[in-house]
Amino acid sequence: MITNKELIYLSQQQTKLDNYIMSSKKLVINDDIKKKKRIAFMVELFEFINEEKSFKYWSNKRNIDKHNLIEEFIDGVHFIVSIGNDINYDFNLFVDKYTTNNIDNCILEAVDKFNAFNKLLSKDSYYELLSSFLNIGFNLKFETKEIIEIYEEKNKKNFERQDNGY
Repeated sequence: MITNKELIYLSQQQTKLDNYIMSSKKLVINDDIKKKKRIAFMVELFEFINEEKSFKYWSNKRNIDKHNLIEEFIDGVHFIVSIGNDINYDFNLFVDKYTTNNIDNCILEAVDKFNAFNKLLSKDSYYELLSSFLNIGFNLKFETKEIIEIYEEKNKKNFERQDNGY
């Protein structure tokens, strides 16, 4: 699963995309943009949860498209890394603490850690959020290689979207 090495790479790639977006939109990072990124991460997290479907106890339709699922996870990765960049989190310091757990517990922990980070906005609470979010991918057995490959695909697509007036 993702280590600090991959997070540093993702951080560098995300910085390029964020700089491109901010430049092309003539925006500057401020508290309002940072808040919007937190909202965007929360939206992506819940889109991922909806795609993952384990909470849908009432439904027999639990066929999960793994590619769609990991794409939703990657959308969250884009924003969580961008948020880390905004607070100058040092991804060199990231030490994974992945634990095997029930996916519902992992999801609830990530939501809890998001709420804590949103209140504290500290590097410690960010680390807890990042760890809990990545732990979801660990528990779903996402491979590092596929995360990086799909991130790169989505990143390229995000640049193209910006070029096409998204």
